[in-house]
Amino acid sequence: MKITAAMCLAIGAMMLSSCVKDKLIMYKDEAHLYIEKVASDVSKDSTSYSFAVKKAEILQDTVYVKVRIMGKAANSPREIILEPSGKSTAIAGQHYKLLPYVMPADSFKMSLPVVVLRSPDLEKKEVFLELNVVASKDFMPGITKQLGYKIKINDFFSKPDNWDQRLAVFFGVFSEVKFAFIFKTLGMSTFAYPEQVPYSQMTYLKIKLKNALAEDEKINGLMMDEFGNRVTFPN
Repeated sequence: MKITAAMCLAIGAMMLSSCVKDKLIMYKDEAHLYIEKVASDVSKDSTSYSFAVKKAEILQDTVYVKVRIMGKAANSPREIILEPSGKSTAIAGQHYKLLPYVMPADSFKMSLPVVVLRSPDLEKKEVFLELNVVASKDFMPGITKQLGYKIKINDFFSKPDNWDQRLAVFFGVFSEVKFAFIFKTLGMSTFAYPEQVPYSQMTYLKIKLKNALAEDEKINGLMMDEFGNRVTFPN
């Protein structure tokens, strides 16, 4: 009886070990997909797009969402599915269009194009599209905290995502009037400081804005923003 019991336990252990190994192999063989974020700020899960900085004839544009796979590259194309969440306020066909997405053969990552549309209601309100990576026939969702991405869309001069943390030291308090003046003067609407635009260049741009504002005030008087405050730039 003791031998029989021992043999049963051994066989059971072998079967359990085999099942665990099979599950690990199955999991290892599954391809997973997640949204690739900026290495310096993996918590950043959104971007803003404003048609206000585009010419009036531009009625649509493209925002890109970067994705990366977990696992091995395949020798054939694989289906990717991005699905809008029920929290989204953007309306399909009015504010955005999603396309069929396919990871090319032998690829580990790609940028998925999301078409944003210039709807008249965006002049008065901002909408957002929240996209989630969901299971397809080829991919399972990957890193839990990197499966969602939000695209905010409007047609007015909205505050850039990095204004308070990075740009305020050069440009001061945000207002739509000030940002419109910045765009008119510099022809720029994004300032990737310090990743792409160094401190010296930001300082130069601030001085250029201060000089341009001084010239504008000589002709038009003080520039007041939508809050009734005078537009100024830090010293």
